[in-house]
Amino acid sequence: MVQFDKNDISQHDGERGFALVLVLVILMTLTVLGIGVMTSSQTNSAMSRNYEKNVQAVNMSETGIKVAYREMINAGFVKTTHTIDKEDPASGDNLISTGLSNYYVDADGYYVWEWDSSKTYDPMWNTDKPHGFKFCIYYTSNFAFVIESEGWYDTIHRRTRAKGEIEPMFQFSYFAARDLGEFVRGATQEIRGKVHANGNMFIRPDGSTLKINSSSVTATGSMVRSRDAWGRPDVSSTGHCLITKNEQDSGVWVEMMPGSPRGSEGIAFDSFHADWNDKTLGAHALWGGVVRDKVAFKSPPPVQNLDPGGYYDQEADLHITNTTHTTKAWATSKNIFNYNEQLWVTVEDINIAALIASPDWPVNGLIYCSTPVRLSNADSLLTKLMVASNSTIYTHGNFNVINKKGASIMTKHRIYHMSLRFPDAHSTTSPDTVAVNTTINAALVDGAPTIDEYNYVDRDDNNAYDASGVTIYSPESPKTAAGYHSPPGTLSYKNDPWANVDDLLENWSGKTLTKYGSVVHLTGAEMCANLNNSGIQPGQLAWVRKTGYNPPTRVYSYDPDLGTPSGQPPFTPLIGHITSWAPF
Repeated sequence: MVQFDKNDISQHDGERGFALVLVLVILMTLTVLGIGVMTSSQTNSAMSRNYEKNVQAVNMSETGIKVAYREMINAGFVKTTHTIDKEDPASGDNLISTGLSNYYVDADGYYVWEWDSSKTYDPMWNTDKPHGFKFCIYYTSNFAFVIESEGWYDTIHRRTRAKGEIEPMFQFSYFAARDLGEFVRGATQEIRGKVHANGNMFIRPDGSTLKINSSSVTATGSMVRSRDAWGRPDVSSTGHCLITKNEQDSGVWVEMMPGSPRGSEGIAFDSFHADWNDKTLGAHALWGGVVRDKVAFKSPPPVQNLDPGGYYDQEADLHITNTTHTTKAWATSKNIFNYNEQLWVTVEDINIAALIASPDWPVNGLIYCSTPVRLSNADSLLTKLMVASNSTIYTHGNFNVINKKGASIMTKHRIYHMSLRFPDAHSTTSPDTVAVNTTINAALVDGAPTIDEYNYVDRDDNNAYDASGVTIYSPESPKTAAGYHSPPGTLSYKNDPWANVDDLLENWSGKTLTKYGSVVHLTGAEMCANLNNSGIQPGQLAWVRKTGYNPPTRVYSYDPDLGTPSGQPPFTPLIGHITSWAPF
């Protein structure tokens, strides 16, 4: 018989009890851990859902800012939802109208768009959660505005405030809504006033000295010194560009060096140079902040405001159509041949002096033209004037030279200048007609794109000219002068066009064309679908087919009167940009 020691039995029982306790402790620990994991998982899931809602609410708030800013641009920055400093809701002509669908204005004057399952229209994205935004727009001063927006998604609300500034468009000596390719002509000139491009600024004086006397030379894209917008290199050893340091009329000029060999990106001192952003060697040090790239986009009014039924058509006191000559003694129908476009054009020839003598002069100073017009006998104006159009405008002889008044010519197409010698009867030979000296005092706004000549356009972005198939430049780096090409041809004024031509139609050799004002390129015209201008539709702009002139002596200067309220024409367009954007 086996004998058991009581002490052994007691010891084994204690071990079994300890094991049981240990198992229970482990089970309790695992249970607690499991509960913790479940709780953590639920918490993380809730946090994830809340984070998603928060992000979507922020997105809705920012959407409200974008919608409100778009409506401000479409209204030319002159209309709001509230009065200054948000004191009261705006009303009447000051109240902004919106293209936003399915919105309403609440009791506080906010514009509201919202969606929930009761709505018959679609949500903003694929969701069944209620969401929406509301915004208000008001000015804090004559040139500073605020947009406030509240967005929501499900139960989460977020708010965003954007601040911005406006400035008259005609405070700029040159302004381009896209690339600016103005500075490539072979004539010495001095540009005064601010210069801006909402794209690249091409600075390539062709065998001349370009002086930019300015407090601000800016581009949202790059400064390009090595070539022009047409892909042609800077190959002339005598071309120079001097820009003032620190401010206009500082008396200190610093050259934007072309580089050697000429036409080489990364060698010319521009945005592609290694030292461009260097604190001690770069652009800021050289020009004291005058020359800047990658700046904020400046929003001009859309070119659609120039369409029939648009802003200027609605606001005009006088309308010119293709039948005006049938009822008005100051209008005559004329057929002229546009040598540049190789097209016959019928225009309403408007005798400004006769219009002044009639009872038809616009009380508010705004004329809208829905057909091509020519402004003749316009040495003097009765009052300040803006002529706006969705078609080509021609000037005939001097414009606004006697007792100069604030004036602007603004079109979605081109502005051609004819001297008094332009022969209507034999205009197919207009390049052989010798012009006479002519002066234009006006802010000039056109809509032709930077590259609007058929020999130089590359609409499919394949790096070759559409008309000839010639490669614009060699894609290998560095892009030196040897790698660039121009379209084949003699490029004489009677044959192929010369890129960046003036809109002229006569032989101006030895004659002077003076333009005193501001130059704005909206660049938003709809071009003819065919490079040979066949099948051109109403509202479309013809391509420049030939260069119908010999160049004049150009005296193109900024009119500082346009920078003052008293010197500006009626309905001067405004340009705006957002300066800050933050939650509040």
